[in-house]
Amino acid sequence: MAVSAETIEVLTKGSTTVFGSEREFREKVVSRLLESLGWNSAGDTQYEVPIQAGTIVLKVDYVVGSNNKFAMETKKPGIDISPGSSAWNQIVSYLRLDPTLLYGVLYNGKDLHILDSHRQEPLVSWSLGKSPGMFDLLKKEYFPELLQLYTSSNISGSISSEKYSSITSPIIAEIDRNNRQMADGKKIAEQLKRKRRRYLLFTLLALFFAVIVVAIDNGSGGKTIPILSPIFIVSGLCFTAFPIVALYYEIRFIVVKRQFHLH
Repeated sequence: MAVSAETIEVLTKGSTTVFGSEREFREKVVSRLLESLGWNSAGDTQYEVPIQAGTIVLKVDYVVGSNNKFAMETKKPGIDISPGSSAWNQIVSYLRLDPTLLYGVLYNGKDLHILDSHRQEPLVSWSLGKSPGMFDLLKKEYFPELLQLYTSSNISGSISSEKYSSITSPIIAEIDRNNRQMADGKKIAEQLKRKRRRYLLFTLLALFFAVIVVAIDNGSGGKTIPILSPIFIVSGLCFTAFPIVALYYEIRFIVVKRQFHLH
């Protein structure tokens, strides 16, 4: 999948604009970049997140994601973010202090590195002038599966866009297929859930009618009301059958959840 025009526009702005402060750079470039990669829902991105380091509290510029998270440290264009730099050591320390952070991202408008706490070299690198296709690795719809599968190919650092595409295209196709199957599974599960609720409601209605029939019969003073008997029989049958149908849909719901690994 091609990187969006919005992502390219933001990358261009980040590399050509002079910013007065790191905060201005984050507001005008980094936040928009994350949004263009799909991290725009409530709770997707946290800012200046505190991490305890002994008696010192450090603050990560961005923590992105919920269950699978990455830390992002940003510097103004021109600030060194290469391996061994102050910025590099800074984000490695975040990853080591907080094991819930899967990856770290360093970005200064002209260079970007994706790293973990176990290696001295970046897992993936991008620099100005190279294809922005590698930003697929940080897209919400593909993270962290694409990055994990890509790095498991034993490729690190910077590679040509052609080689990157040859590696990631089949992976992206597989993730897209899995996402579609997941969406189909969620749709089926929701339909089954609605049917289960419907038959539970029908069970309550059958019980309600049976109770009404009994109340009317008891208040009739011994008079026979012909219509009450068939209503009572039908209500009883429904009260017996509907829970079984609801249980059937509940079992199917559980099977679908397991089949599609739904939570």
